[in-house]
Amino acid sequence: MEILVPVDASRCSQRALSHAITLAWAMEGTVDVVHFSEFENEAVSDLEANIQGVLEESGVGGEASIVGDIRLSSLRASNRIGSDILAYAEKGAYDHIVMGHHGTGAVGELLLGSAAETVLKNTEIPVTVVP
Repeated sequence: MEILVPVDASRCSQRALSHAITLAWAMEGTVDVVHFSEFENEAVSDLEANIQGVLEESGVGGEASIVGDIRLSSLRASNRIGSDILAYAEKGAYDHIVMGHHGTGAVGELLLGSAAETVLKNTEIPVTVVP
């Protein structure tokens, strides 16, 4: 089983990664972690290095990737990220997606959208959302 875990620097992403590693161990799978960013900076590099360290320490196969040149300037950026996650997942032929959800509430969802919601509504790949 090949599992995709889209992350940001949040705690819910950390919990999603932990859950994906547990799932990968149970299913003898691998975990690939992706972060979408419009900037390449030290924080993004640190996030990638941290994730790669977690994967190596866990002993599951997989890798961390940073995808750049993402246009995040629109008001509904999370919908854009959700679409980018879907394209990445389909291109990589993943069997499962595990992702965190911030729980921004009704107003936040209305104004900003939800990457998790976009993924859930638009894929046939099984998705686990971790709060």
